[in-house]
Amino acid sequence: MPVQSQTYEIIFTGEAGTTLRAEFDDCAITLGPGTTTLRAQLWDQAALFELVQRITGLGLEVVHLHLVAPLPQPWRSPAHHGRGTRLPPVVRSDRLPPSLHPSEGDVSSAPEEGG
Repeated sequence: MPVQSQTYEIIFTGEAGTTLRAEFDDCAITLGPGTTTLRAQLWDQAALFELVQRITGLGLEVVHLHLVAPLPQPWRSPAHHGRGTRLPPVVRSDRLPPSLHPSEGDVSSAPEEGG
């Protein structure tokens, strides 16, 4: 039975600049207010762990990670090699139509104190 890749989204704090985005050129990158979201197709848990290590190794704080539905076929690359698949370029979430904005509940972080 062929192994199918899984699509993951990983959100970390801070808006990645050009240099940092180049470190993740194998991921789709979405910049939001104060966060950066990476979306990658990965073959297994080892590839996911490697991507998380790349993020944390740069001193970045991961605030959310989740498995999402596969991307539509046109976005998939025919060559899948370990680290992920080359996906569409950076999209700023403040330039998306309102129906595509992530809801506030999509980002998890530490619970607020006093609440």
